[in-house]
Amino acid sequence: MNRLKKNSSFSRRISLLILLFLSITAPNSFAQDLTLTLEDAVTIAQTNSPISQAVRANRRSSLFRYKAFRAGLLPNMSLTGDAPGYINSINPITQPDGTVRFIGQEQATVSSSIDVSQAVPYTGGRFELSSGINRVFFYDGAENEWSYLWQSTPLVLSYIQPIFRFNQMAWDLQLEPIRNELSRLRFTESMEEVALNATRSYFDAYLAKINKENALFNVGVNDTIYQISKGRFNVGKIAENDLLQSELALLNAQSNFQNASLSYEKALQDLKIQLGLSVRKEILVDAPENLGVMSIDVEQALQFAQKNSSFLTDIKLREMDAKRAVEQAEKEAGFNANLTARYGLNQTSKAFSDLYSNLQNRSFLTVGFQIPLLNWGQNSANIQSARESAKEVENRVSVDREQYSIDVEFRVRQFLLQQNQLVIAQKSDTIAQRRYEVTRARYLIGKVDITNLLIAQNEKDTARSGLIRAQRDYWLSWYELRRATLFDFIKNEPIQYGEF
Repeated sequence: MNRLKKNSSFSRRISLLILLFLSITAPNSFAQDLTLTLEDAVTIAQTNSPISQAVRANRRSSLFRYKAFRAGLLPNMSLTGDAPGYINSINPITQPDGTVRFIGQEQATVSSSIDVSQAVPYTGGRFELSSGINRVFFYDGAENEWSYLWQSTPLVLSYIQPIFRFNQMAWDLQLEPIRNELSRLRFTESMEEVALNATRSYFDAYLAKINKENALFNVGVNDTIYQISKGRFNVGKIAENDLLQSELALLNAQSNFQNASLSYEKALQDLKIQLGLSVRKEILVDAPENLGVMSIDVEQALQFAQKNSSFLTDIKLREMDAKRAVEQAEKEAGFNANLTARYGLNQTSKAFSDLYSNLQNRSFLTVGFQIPLLNWGQNSANIQSARESAKEVENRVSVDREQYSIDVEFRVRQFLLQQNQLVIAQKSDTIAQRRYEVTRARYLIGKVDITNLLIAQNEKDTARSGLIRAQRDYWLSWYELRRATLFDFIKNEPIQYGEF
């Protein structure tokens, strides 16, 4: 039965989206009114509305940022070079006897190299591998001719390793997956927020529709009552006060109908904007259905919320980010060094054929260091500031955990309360409608006066509006519960959306 219901719901969604596409693309002469249920409104809002598109774009942006981070962990290869380079300047040249002469030089260069680099996140170091070739052209002014020289570096392997420095890459390796998961969960919560806002706009339009229908009905009824009152007044059965009261009721009903009509048109326009529909598109709002009586356990709902929602993931990210800030401040305030080791081969020759024979070693090792001597307490202040920020996060997280449990419990109890309130509102509406019918029948035979009839009419309208508001609160509390737990209690599974 559940599978049949799911398949039927899925088929209706597909049909609705096809109808929506045809209604947008078809000529106006073939356009038809679009009748919306609450489920239709939610589906269209999550698929077609500008807000849902913005939510999806934000998720895609986060996903691509994470992909860029993962790609940064892989080897990078690049081709660099100068083609050509030209220099004409007077340079100091050391002579064989050790003296220095300033000699004018004119030369051109052509160079290229392939470079490969690989980060080592767990140590913060980086491997580099390169291979290149240069050709330098020298102009001999005395001979008035150009000569050239080749230089090759077939292989150069380097390793750069920070020592006692803050390792940002290691922290990113821990934080970025959490950020990506948090983005995914917040995307789902945002889609539930879209459903919540669509529900609110839907019921605003539906309540405005019911108010308009009631106002139109009251105009007809009060016009009939006024005609009856005129007849009774002419034969002396009622006083002039009752006649004036019925006439005033008719005028009020006509005024209420005009206001209700305008409010309905405004609510429809707001609903179209919320759903991403053209304001020229004609839509009709159908009566919403109820979910039926549901029993939801508070503790179970809290477990679903902790497992599925973004709350615990956000808490974890905040705590880790605070620890990262403390470590960064401590590392940057102390001794740190940078080790660079490089080994390679090179050769130079006028003949290209000799360029890769009898290769010479090319290597060096350096250790640079930095020791803070005097900074007037700046480093210690930065460390203390980071530690205090971490304490603030710890205290706020403790409060947020308690508040979160209370909020989830409130959402469950609110839904169960609105479920009971809806049953009461349905009974009240039935009683008020029946009382009005009885009072109107008794008025027509002269058993009650116009005052009691108008009171019954107002109670009828109030009860009907109360029923729609109870339905509205019922569905809003349902979607608020879904957003808080990211769990579908009907399908008994976590809520998930396709991201693209």
